[in-house]
Amino acid sequence: MIADDISRITRIMKRTIIRSQRGLPLNMILVVPLALLLLVVDLGLWTAARRGESAGLTNSDDELAGRIATALDRYASQLQLLARLPGVLSSLASEEQNPAGDPLGMEEAWRHLTEKDPAVSRTIRGPAAQLLRLLSENDPFLERVLLTDSRGVLVAASSRTEHYFFAGEEWFAALQGLPPGKAVCRMENAGKCFIVVPAGTQARARGLLRADVDLPAMTAGENALLEGSGRLWAVGLANGRKYRLAGSEHLFNLWAVSLPHGVWPKGRRTFATMGIESAAVSLPTKTIAAPPVRLVLVRKRGLLPFSSLVLLIGIGLSVLIVLAAARLSEKWIRRRLLDPLGEVARAGRWVIQTALGRPVELDTLPGLAGPSHISEGSLEEKLEEWLREIRSEAEQEVAARTTEMQHDLELAREFQMAYLDRPYPRIPAVHIEGRLRLEFHHCYHPALALGGDFFDIITLGPDCAGVFIADVMGHGTRSALITSILRTLMGDLAVQGRNARHFIGEMNKQFCRMIRTIPTPQFASAFYFVADTTARVATYTSAGHPSPFHVRRSIGRIARLPVPEPHGAAMGLIPDEKYTGGHCRLVDGDVFIFFTDGLYEAHDARGEEFGIKRMESVIRSVMYKDVHQIVDALYEAAINFIGDEPVADDICIVAVEVTTSPLTETRAEPVRHRD
Repeated sequence: MIADDISRITRIMKRTIIRSQRGLPLNMILVVPLALLLLVVDLGLWTAARRGESAGLTNSDDELAGRIATALDRYASQLQLLARLPGVLSSLASEEQNPAGDPLGMEEAWRHLTEKDPAVSRTIRGPAAQLLRLLSENDPFLERVLLTDSRGVLVAASSRTEHYFFAGEEWFAALQGLPPGKAVCRMENAGKCFIVVPAGTQARARGLLRADVDLPAMTAGENALLEGSGRLWAVGLANGRKYRLAGSEHLFNLWAVSLPHGVWPKGRRTFATMGIESAAVSLPTKTIAAPPVRLVLVRKRGLLPFSSLVLLIGIGLSVLIVLAAARLSEKWIRRRLLDPLGEVARAGRWVIQTALGRPVELDTLPGLAGPSHISEGSLEEKLEEWLREIRSEAEQEVAARTTEMQHDLELAREFQMAYLDRPYPRIPAVHIEGRLRLEFHHCYHPALALGGDFFDIITLGPDCAGVFIADVMGHGTRSALITSILRTLMGDLAVQGRNARHFIGEMNKQFCRMIRTIPTPQFASAFYFVADTTARVATYTSAGHPSPFHVRRSIGRIARLPVPEPHGAAMGLIPDEKYTGGHCRLVDGDVFIFFTDGLYEAHDARGEEFGIKRMESVIRSVMYKDVHQIVDALYEAAINFIGDEPVADDICIVAVEVTTSPLTETRAEPVRHRD
């Protein structure tokens, strides 16, 4: 409202004068942005210094992670090659053909058997075992390589193992069903890991090939690199648990305890707490890590890192700059703003009095000759009283106009509903027993007081009727005016109504001609249906409108009326649009259900639409009831579906029943529109 805007402006002027006299700094308008800018600069310098401090840590992390990942990928490739060798495959095939009798019993006796025992000798000296031993002996970081069948029975190993039957082991159960050719890396205690590869053909895996890798021994050579920085470092792995590989055990344990909830902070590469700094990076290996493994580097932080020193110096300099700027700006504001402010107040009085024709006796307020003696209470009371008068008059005027508009809108709504609730025509005018006649029913629910959906049933002859349904873009007053235009066109073109295609085409031409001067585009979808009860034939055409349902009770079928390609555009878009048409037979018991998109696009609180499928399901459940019950069931189902949600668009349903039953004069008329 105008009064509210004037009130805000006047209060700003009053408070500006009063605060300036109390010593509250007006220069905060300049000083606060400067302080914020300097704070952003300080944070930027601190971030740059912090990144420089972490550069050595992250670079070493990436380098060491690359070395470990390369080694793991090499072991995985060796195992994948070994898993396809004939010696390994033949050992697995032999085990399948001659399976062990009692693996659990053998597991109990395994610890007491010597290497001379046939069962032990076969696993560590067989053809497959020799291949595994050759791989293990040539690499100092491979502690042991073993092969099991699909049941978990040990087939071959590079050295004596503690177990014979691995089906009860956690790693075996977790890695069952791996596709052939995949390699999985898993961590064990003390930072060691093992790599598992399914052994067998591409068709199926017959066993698992496992290699145990000593990661601490592999990374022991990295200690010189870590200690060369002059600080105390530590290296470890984390995958839910923490495993130290090299460096200071005390520092690594201190880092492990400092993690929140025992896990690495989500989405962070570096982490600093409790006087230590750490960086973590996922191993860039092609081998699957289950669960994923991170390499962690930890180092001590100084008592006052360089980045903190930069931040403290920056904040100190910023405070000095802000204080100097505040002092200088205060002098400038007093000289340039406060002295001329009395003249600004008198100019404001003249503007208000001239523009609104109201006397404003600001001259009687103390202090207007100069801003140094203005009274807050007297100015506040005078302005508030004046603004209350303006606001009261404006509210009374708005209330009167609102009541008048509501009254006019209610009259328009009653007129629209009266037009839609006219008596249905009798088609044919005189019904002969055994001949076809048409029964009509509709339901209309506007989203606002006035709706943009409408329909009309046109009498085209004693035995012929046209059913027209349309949906104007949007809803409300503007759409209701467009519907009035379309109704006028329908009345002018009713004599051409028997030809559905020609009728819609002419309406479209006339409609485009009438709205071409309107700057905002307007259009309306429509469907026109002509039913001839004597010829027992219906013709129809569509202008971008949803096809109606055709309920064929005689054969229990529900379908949509097919509209031949190409489908015509909505009316009001293309003046010379050519519309296609279709036709169908009229059979006793058939029902045609026309509707607008407000029915199937109605949505509930979750945003889910009512939809065409739900419409068809409701129609199928009541298809053998009379046409009034079918329409009411469709409407009630949609309203129950949306629940407490408001109806977002107009809903219009029109049904036509083809029947030979005689007309019942005493039949009660249904409720045709819903509030």
